Amino acid sequence: MLIIISLFVLGGTAQARTTVTVKNRTIEVALNLAFSFKDKISSKEQERLIAEWVDGMMDIWNNPDFSYGSCRYPVHFQVTTEILPEDKTCLDAQEKMPGFHCITVVSSPVNARGNISDSSLVSQQSPNSYGEWTVHATPEDAAHEMGHMMGLGREYYRDERGNWITDKPEANDSIMARVWSEAQAKQYHIDEIMEEAGISCPKSYAGGEVKDIILVGDIMMDRGVEYFMDKNSSVFYPFEKFKDFSEGKDIIFGNLEGPIVTNYQISPEEEYRFAFAPDTAEALSFANFNLVSLANNHTLNMGREGFEETKDFLSVSGIDFIGDSVYCNPEDGWQTEGLVFLAFNKTFPFNCGDEEITGVIRDVSIENPDKLLIVSFHWGNEYQETSSIFQQELAHKSVDAGADLIVGQHPHVVQEIEEYKGKLIFYSLGNFLFDQFFSEETKQGLVVEAVLFQDYTIYKLFPFDLSLAQPTMMQGEDKNNFLGKLALRSDEALTYQIKEGVITIESQNIILNVD
Repeated sequence: MLIIISLFVLGGTAQARTTVTVKNRTIEVALNLAFSFKDKISSKEQERLIAEWVDGMMDIWNNPDFSYGSCRYPVHFQVTTEILPEDKTCLDAQEKMPGFHCITVVSSPVNARGNISDSSLVSQQSPNSYGEWTVHATPEDAAHEMGHMMGLGREYYRDERGNWITDKPEANDSIMARVWSEAQAKQYHIDEIMEEAGISCPKSYAGGEVKDIILVGDIMMDRGVEYFMDKNSSVFYPFEKFKDFSEGKDIIFGNLEGPIVTNYQISPEEEYRFAFAPDTAEALSFANFNLVSLANNHTLNMGREGFEETKDFLSVSGIDFIGDSVYCNPEDGWQTEGLVFLAFNKTFPFNCGDEEITGVIRDVSIENPDKLLIVSFHWGNEYQETSSIFQQELAHKSVDAGADLIVGQHPHVVQEIEEYKGKLIFYSLGNFLFDQFFSEETKQGLVVEAVLFQDYTIYKLFPFDLSLAQPTMMQGEDKNNFLGKLALRSDEALTYQIKEGVITIESQNIILNVD
């Protein structure tokens, strides 16, 4: 699907100063900006100002969790800029550059509107002029105007109940005034653009009980993590920055790297034997986790009795669990309408063999032909950013047996992403909550959001930093650097999508019943 619309009309003729393109289920919003500097400003300073404004606009608008409507189409913004010659103005640009918004830059405001005056206060002789900006305009000011340039005329305000409305112009907390800091209102504006383009969401996934899944790596709440919880007097401390992110998602899944038991005190000498306090399950519930894997090398640290006690604590907090530290029974899986989860541990020499595991996967796949099958593996070599041959062989065998998505943990670092026969393999998501503060790689992790639809799945990638035992999403240059490095060691066919933080995979061989 490819749709291009013009958001502005000049003298009855459509101009492509701002375009919205929908291609391969991604929305691309492109703006063309021309700058006319009215006062004597060096070319170097002109370039610096424009770079500051454009970078600021991109930081504010290009949010990987910002998408269109219920179908969650990713939205990407890009800006093209031109600087007019010294003897040219926006009046000249009207004729010579009809495809550009033209902005006049001055040292001090002429219209007494502060740092930026919008197009309504600029000479009507230049219909494509988009305002007068001063050299003191901030990136936030520019981001505000970017919204207007995309045709977003309405400003949203909160009512007494906190809902966004449009009929309260006297309020001081409009979303435009607050620089698009509220994702909900920003979302409304994108919905407006798409509605104007005549675009609607496709039908959702499989009768639709599950459509939005969050996947994270290893969760360890002992040792140094417990130290930070005690220091901050809160068992909820580690998840305070994650809770809002996970709010409203259908499934939040992670690997629980240890048992939850009543007698959880362990001597310091036993640093590789974990035990978590009884309120751990409550903390996980606070962070919206509703499904965890117990298939790892630490859930038996307090024996089978501790393993069973862990299940009891999780059940009381409304958290489901899958997998076993040793065995690979299909009964240890979990399923709901449209979805099945399995989990296997491959860190012990006495764990199930590959053929036994793939046999379970094959049987479950055959029994559930209309469900997406997600398989979690605890495997691989610790601190290695590239998967082993053993991991790759088992992953491929698992996909051949019927797995639709594979996620891994245990290496404590993020490993590469591979597409195999149209299915994604995340070899390791790294640590989600751990106290391994001795390297950058162990202090970083990856959250994956899988949004399921009738005939495709969108995977959003969210790298984060877990310094101070509190996962915090990366932003700006840190995020770009992380995704760039991950792309370099991942499947070459996925390079561009990984760098963008969004991967789209077509669904194959899945029977879906959609109303």
